[in-house]
Amino acid sequence: MIPCHLTRRANGLYLLTFYSPVIAEIGKTGVQDAYMRPGDPVGVNNLCEWAVKTLWGLELEKLETRKVFMDGGLRGRDANKD
Repeated sequence: MIPCHLTRRANGLYLLTFYSPVIAEIGKTGVQDAYMRPGDPVGVNNLCEWAVKTLWGLELEKLETRKVFMDGGLRGRDANKD
């Protein structure tokens, strides 16, 4: 299992990273958002809420981060196909 950080971005979508995300201001707008660090080996951006609920059963507040684990297994209707 791979430990990862799951963060809800300012746009409502999710960011999955190996390293903890960078929380920074977008330009000079005063709005904070989450970004992956350069070279992050996982670095999956814009996961939808349905995917996060299906995989981890979570719903986070904006800019909230939780530690989750990726196990590499299949889930859903294709998990038991031969």
